[in-house]
Amino acid sequence: MVLRQRSETIKILACIACHIGAGIVDQHAIPCGEVERQLASHPAVAQAAVIPWMAHADDPHLAAYVVLREGQEHTPISTLQRALKASLPHYMIPGAWQILPAMPLTASGKIDRRGLPAPQLQAAPQVLPRRMPRSPTEQTLWTLWSEVLHTDAFGIDDHFFDLGGHSLTLTQVRSRIHAVFGIELPLADLFTHLSIAELAVHVDQQQQGQHLVASIVPVRRDGPLPTSLSQRRMWVIQHFHPESVAYNVTAPLRLRGPLDIAQFQRALTLLIARHEALRTQFALRDQEPVQIILAHLPAALEIIDLRHVEEHTRDAAARQAATAFAARPFDLSAAPLYRVALMQLRENEHVLIWVLHHTIADNWALAVLSRDAMQIYAGLLQGHTTLADMGLPPLQIQYADYAAWQRSAPAAAAREAHLAYWMRRLQGMTDLPLPTDFPRPAQPSFAGKTLFVALPQSLQHAMRQHSARHGVTPFMLLLASFNVLLARITRSADIAVGTPIANRHHAATEQLVGTLVNTLVMRNTVDTDTRFDQLLQQVRDTALAAYAHQDAPFDELVERLTAQRADHPQGLVRVLFNVLNAPIGKLASVPFTYAVFDFQRVAAQFDLSIHVDTEFSRHIQLEYATELFSDETARRLLDSYLFLTEQLLAQPGLPLSAHALLTPPQHALLAQWNATQASSPAQRNLPQYLQLDAADKRDRIALTDAQGHHLRYGELHARAQGIAHLLRQQGIGRGHRVGLCLDRKTDLLAALLGVLHAGAAYVPLDPEFPVERLRDMADDAQLRCILTQSALLPLLADTGVPQHALDSTALTRLRSGTAPPAEHDAQPDDPAYMIYTSGSTGKPKGVLVPHRAVINFLHSMAREPGLQPNDALLAVTTLSFDIAVLELLLPLAVGARVILADHAQARDPYALRNLLQNSGATVLQATPSTWRMLLETGWPGNPQLRAFIGGETLPADLAPRLLSACAEVWNLYGPTETTVWSTCWRVHPQQPIVIGRPIANTQVWVLDPQGQPCAIGAPGEIHIGGDGVTLGYFRRPELSVERFIPDPFSKPPGARLYKTGDLGRWRHDGQLEHLGRLDHQVKVRGFRIELGDIEAALRAQPGVATSVATTYAPAADDLRLVAYIVATPGATRPDPAALRQALRNRLPDYMVPQHVVLLDALPLLPNGKLNRAALPPPQHSASASETPRNARLPATDEERRIAAIWRDLLGVERVLLTDNFFDLGGHSLLAMRAVIAIEQQLGWRIAPRRLIFESLGQLARNGVAAPLRETA
Repeated sequence: MVLRQRSETIKILACIACHIGAGIVDQHAIPCGEVERQLASHPAVAQAAVIPWMAHADDPHLAAYVVLREGQEHTPISTLQRALKASLPHYMIPGAWQILPAMPLTASGKIDRRGLPAPQLQAAPQVLPRRMPRSPTEQTLWTLWSEVLHTDAFGIDDHFFDLGGHSLTLTQVRSRIHAVFGIELPLADLFTHLSIAELAVHVDQQQQGQHLVASIVPVRRDGPLPTSLSQRRMWVIQHFHPESVAYNVTAPLRLRGPLDIAQFQRALTLLIARHEALRTQFALRDQEPVQIILAHLPAALEIIDLRHVEEHTRDAAARQAATAFAARPFDLSAAPLYRVALMQLRENEHVLIWVLHHTIADNWALAVLSRDAMQIYAGLLQGHTTLADMGLPPLQIQYADYAAWQRSAPAAAAREAHLAYWMRRLQGMTDLPLPTDFPRPAQPSFAGKTLFVALPQSLQHAMRQHSARHGVTPFMLLLASFNVLLARITRSADIAVGTPIANRHHAATEQLVGTLVNTLVMRNTVDTDTRFDQLLQQVRDTALAAYAHQDAPFDELVERLTAQRADHPQGLVRVLFNVLNAPIGKLASVPFTYAVFDFQRVAAQFDLSIHVDTEFSRHIQLEYATELFSDETARRLLDSYLFLTEQLLAQPGLPLSAHALLTPPQHALLAQWNATQASSPAQRNLPQYLQLDAADKRDRIALTDAQGHHLRYGELHARAQGIAHLLRQQGIGRGHRVGLCLDRKTDLLAALLGVLHAGAAYVPLDPEFPVERLRDMADDAQLRCILTQSALLPLLADTGVPQHALDSTALTRLRSGTAPPAEHDAQPDDPAYMIYTSGSTGKPKGVLVPHRAVINFLHSMAREPGLQPNDALLAVTTLSFDIAVLELLLPLAVGARVILADHAQARDPYALRNLLQNSGATVLQATPSTWRMLLETGWPGNPQLRAFIGGETLPADLAPRLLSACAEVWNLYGPTETTVWSTCWRVHPQQPIVIGRPIANTQVWVLDPQGQPCAIGAPGEIHIGGDGVTLGYFRRPELSVERFIPDPFSKPPGARLYKTGDLGRWRHDGQLEHLGRLDHQVKVRGFRIELGDIEAALRAQPGVATSVATTYAPAADDLRLVAYIVATPGATRPDPAALRQALRNRLPDYMVPQHVVLLDALPLLPNGKLNRAALPPPQHSASASETPRNARLPATDEERRIAAIWRDLLGVERVLLTDNFFDLGGHSLLAMRAVIAIEQQLGWRIAPRRLIFESLGQLARNGVAAPLRETA
């Protein structure tokens, strides 16, 4: 029997397994008897049977049947599930359950498994008697649950999450247990004991002698009060960015029904009297911010009447008005730090919008305000006059009391252990490399937007099912899914996401208006080869550990951990994830309904923030920084998140990498961008395509060399024919390779064409390369002969390969003749040339490029960027670099002229400038490095010249200079393995640098490590398919199979993709962007270099034990090679200069490192791998104990006084004029103190952000006097 499909295989295996007592679930073989034994051992179970069962195709499960013991009929299935989870892995937990009165039996008395009823994945809930509290502890806990869950329809055996609970409500239970029982339970304990029956036992056990942190008590109000830690940090941030509204929090509600505005105004007055935070402002005292609480503050209610606006545009007008209302910054020194407005849309329809600065309120506080406002308003309508009559007794404490408690010595001491945990947990954490659309600015503006999408009903249902099945909260499930998304779009396994936690585990804080929210860093390792269920358990464990240590203030953690400039509010994380489920509770009975009113925010605290409302509006919103992400990217990101979450919940047993990120519309868009089909020339080989002897070309100049010698097309054709005849006389033709070791003269192009006419493939051997390198290539290529010149014969004399000097008199006579017979012509798939590229083993590897690929490339280039017969292309690139193919052959294809620069001209920028100015060239192709050297010679440009750039990344600063100097600028990209260039893009002013779109008959796919297309905007490895894909590596079949893989996106059989090793992405505008190398290959000055090649050469040197090669960029476009070496123990330490000289004998100049750094040992990661990030830069700054020779010490009075302030604040011994405050260890709070000290001592007002950008000398020169006042 043949099993044709995986689903059928599982079905058959499952059927077989029924008879042998095993099931196949998530590809695990499960002994059903073991699950039965575990179930039968439960004290409530009399009998148990477990069978494998297919819920539907490709979805195997276990089904459990249970007979309960007499007196245990109340036991819920959830209790049995939790018991199994404590002893069995998740894949052995049955997915279907049924309680039976008795088991069906066979005649022999055994369980009749065939007689068991059909399983149901979601079995109907068992109607069992509900057990009510039996002890005082159970009764107290039952009361606490009913308060936070707002229901009394449950018993002591019900599961907390099944009743609608989540992590926030569980936190409320924890705070109430603290208040009532006097014990401090870790939140993890509550996650473990999720029924009252279980929790009561645990509470009784823990109620012995626990010592608690001192309670929060009211403090005196006889002057300014300390800020909380979060208030202090937000105050600093607001001073750095006074126009920012990123810390404006909003609560918009649409009210439908009659509303008495006068009574609502009175309700607002009473609300302000109740909550001190609404009467708070901030001031400076002794260089520290403090909060000042005003005794009275009039209620400020703005009325915005929109009833006059056209009906069909009224909602849009309300959203615009809400956006403008929320986009006004607050002055933290002047209360109120809130605004509230009523927008009247219709007679009985209003929008109520609160806007508060985050220093006085968080999301929980907004819920408290909404609840209290409604309760007060309802009380006024009922005729009550006091808050007590309205059911609002005086608050035990206010937010200022909490702030004072947090800053107290006992509280600080209590949180030290939590801070120590986070210091360990977050050690070595780096920024999440989010793929942004736009470069990150030096300072964030906090400009942002928000997208709103309704949560699909199907997703809500799946979330509830999956959360209950795995004992997690919806927050944990959604965070795990978000982690997968981030891991996939960043190609990072270390995922750190900030998440707010209410931080109200003191019962007295639940009714406070203030900013108690704390940010926890959820750091998880996402291995995309694992399954979602496994990741979900990790996320659950991470969250529980984070909850247990939530008393470490994020703001204090930032100051201790971050080595970055702390004026940025994110500090440790750039991404926030939040499930909005702050418990509003039951609102008072008011004569109107309410719903969330969505409007566009204009600020973003973080790069990306996901907010999911699972309780109220049931929507998901993405807040994003508009200076980093386009609207299209944000929309696609949110779509991908929902799409991925649905897949993860539908098939949690698959590897994470198996789930697609691209939605069907996104995949169709990528296919559209890759629709490059174009007609190809009918000619089968390059000589036929070039047609050098065509009548319209024959008399045109084909080639001009450095000495000014010209060759017409007819003459060039004749020379090529003669060389082909010579090769034919030697028996050389199809399937052979011929080396070309020639100076850059007319013979170079004639020899190249002659080899092609003979049907053979040419192999460049640059005479400028080291002899050892040339010999390695000649030996590896199995050359039949080498075409060279008399002066170069000694270079390769000992290779054993026959050499022919084209400039010898005897050879000149021999090479006259006619073309070889047509039957010997090369075929389309025959190699036209073989180019050697750097190899990771230290040996170069040859790439075989067929005629058909070169023809497609030339034909596409002739159209775009385009070349005309009247063009003249200046060729400067060595033949060993494949971009020379364009320079030498593209002009010949269209009847244009090649101007061949010699070695000296190509390397000397001044000689190149003169040649470019005097030769009449209209096109020049060169690397960015060459173009920059040319500009630095003072080349004035040429309005008729078109610039082709490739071989390395085009620097952003070079592009505008070339645009102003040339008629056109084209950026070209492609590896040797896909025939010179695979994409092209015309550079335009004021646009980011990209590599454009694929050329004709070429496809580019950006894939993740598992071969899945990356989301648009997300980085991945560039894979190139189509007609340009070459034949592979010569004599390297294993490497060819590794790098040239089957093309799953192409219909033609045998189609392949080349894995470039380049990192890139599709931008939102349909352009490709190159982001660097994935492996240890780099491009320096246009040359692709395998760093392993350099490392192998270094290790071959005496005294070198091990080595690492990498790159270093002291400037934006100055990429240098650096080698780090460790000496052999006991050997003489190698001399760096001698090592570099030795490398020159083995490697081309462009592969010799500019810096060689000796280390005692290479830095390693905990897993033993090399820690490249810890390699020191090749040049070290002077230590604190020495002064660099060119250092400038403060000299003027202003300079010395500012330096003294910096020394005192930063604890450094010396400050130079070139030093920057933050580079010396400063952070945002110290910067504020420096600003104040400078004002006090010099009378100058220095904007805090200037300390980020200016040195001491610049500050002293640019200082402007202005007073800095303290608010009263």
